[in-house]
Parts: sequence; C-alpha cells; structure tokens
Amino acid sequence: MEWIEGPSLEDVLKQPKSKEREAALESCIQGLAHVERATRLVEEIMPLQEPTVPDTHEFATSLMRLTRQIGPGIDEVNLQAACQEIAEAICVEPRPTLGIVDILPRDVILGSDGAVFLDFWPIGWWWSEKRFCQYFARFQQDAGDRAYQSTCFLRHFLRSNAARLDAHYLWHDVGALNAWQEIRNSPEETNLPRDVLDSLVSAAITAAQERLTWHGASVGANEVRSMLCNCLSG
Repeated sequence: MEWIEGPSLEDVLKQPKSKEREAALESCIQGLAHVERATRLVEEIMPLQEPTVPDTHEFATSLMRLTRQIGPGIDEVNLQAACQEIAEAICVEPRPTLGIVDILPRDVILGSDGAVFLDFWPIGWWWSEKRFCQYFARFQQDAGDRAYQSTCFLRHFLRSNAARLDAHYLWHDVGALNAWQEIRNSPEETNLPRDVLDSLVSAAITAAQERLTWHGASVGANEVRSMLCNCLSG
C-alpha cells in the first residue's frame, strides 16, 4: 500500500479560480477517464450482467415527479415535453459504464503523479456524465467554471457530447434541489431549526436557478431551461 499526500478534489474545488486550480481539475477529469477505460477492459474479459438502461418514458415520468415536487402548478404539457427531451438525451447510447458509484470529491487525492481515486467499492453501472456531475457540479462557482470543466470532460470522454452532458446537469440540479426540499419537509430527521432549513432551501433554489441559466443551447433549448427555472421559483 502506498501513501498518497495532497489536497482532495473537494479542497481544490473550493479554492478561488486560478490557472493552478484549472490544471488540477483537468488532472482529476483525466484520471476519471483513465479509471473508466480500465473498467471497460474488465467488461471485455469478464462475463458481466448487462447494465439496465431506463426506459425513456419511465425516466421522463420520474423526472416529472421530481420537478412537480419542487414547484407544483407548472404547465403539464410544457413539463412533459421538457422532461421527455432530457430523458431522450440520457437514455440513449452510450450505455452506462462499470465503475465507481459511491462518489465523494474528498475521496480523490491530487498527488504528485496526478489524481488518485480512493474507495473503489461498491462499483456498479452509471453513465460517465452522471459520475462527472456527482464529483464536480456541486462546487462549480459560476458559468465560466462550469464551461471550463465541461470542456475538459468532453475532451477526455469522446463518447459523450454536449447535449448528453447538459441533460445530466439538468437532472443533477433538479435532483439536488428535490433532496433539499425533502430535508425541509422532514425537519424531525435533522437537528437544524426550521428557519435555518428554509433559508438553506431558499439559497438552493437561487443557486439552482443560476446554474440552470448556465446551460448552453444543446438540451438546452431555451424553452426547456425557462420551464425548469420557472418551476424552481414556484
């Protein structure tokens, strides 16, 4: 066993923007691509159960349910069309890949030879874009930060594209905000006072609205983004 010393990905993501931070983040994204290439070799030499890809309609229905919980009263036709577009961008090739599913930015250490990923158990089937969002999206500081990290991801994950990544961002942002809402609606499960929870959810809504406006025009048709932003402010 080798001792690795250095900051975690979470530490780096929280740093002020700089060229050094950008280089460190690209090193982490490149490392994630190396991990996924290695797991694809495992898939080729070992008989593994095929990943289950969600049915597009079922996925869209699930996303609609999440979005309704955030902001009830949104126009049903627009909501259905938007969620269907996002689902179609996600539930297509390339399929999910074998790899890390317990994703914590603090479990990536930036050593002298690059990024080292800790805790490879459990492993399972996930989309590359979903892993990327889980590692990076929470701490992205503004539109420029998201654009830089997205460009790095697409440079190292050639099977992906901007539309798929944009859809995963939307899915991640809506899911994260829904989780905040659930915490607020179950205050008995946390030690935080209700007024503190309300302020945290309000801050999450504001942050989600800002993040959603960062999306490009891929899945991103303006109508889709506007619908979700209106829903989040409902």
